[in-house]
Amino acid sequence: MRRLVTCFENVKVGKKLGMGFGLTLLLTVAVAFCGIKNLNDISGRAEKVSQLKIVNDLFAKAKDARLKYIKTHDEKFIADNERLLQKIEGQLASLQHYAWRPEQKSNLDRLNVLLKIYRDKRSETVSETQQRQRIIGNLVIRDEISTIQRLAQSY
Repeated sequence: MRRLVTCFENVKVGKKLGMGFGLTLLLTVAVAFCGIKNLNDISGRAEKVSQLKIVNDLFAKAKDARLKYIKTHDEKFIADNERLLQKIEGQLASLQHYAWRPEQKSNLDRLNVLLKIYRDKRSETVSETQQRQRIIGNLVIRDEISTIQRLAQSY
């Protein structure tokens, strides 16, 4: 170690300054390289988050359409729900192109299976709602018929 210090003391001031500036330049390049790499990583993650937000928003809209159908029994809301689910499937397909950790990849793959299960359950809900509407319609008609018959008998 002493020999290194002695060797460094024998170097002229100009060379010491040159080595100092060279080392500073090397460190600056290393920091810049790391910064650019990390910014690229952040950009990639931001793009994935943006795509996931779109999927989340589409799920919220699909849920809203389903709830509006349950409230109003208007078939256009089920059509909206299906259209949104198809958009979700498209977004999920585009998300497959990104690099994911294994557990994230399995969750992403599971969403397609869950969408099929959701569609089956939604179909059951729609058929039950339609059946309920038919029953209610029949009850209303029966009530009206019995009211008309009572009125007819009273005359």
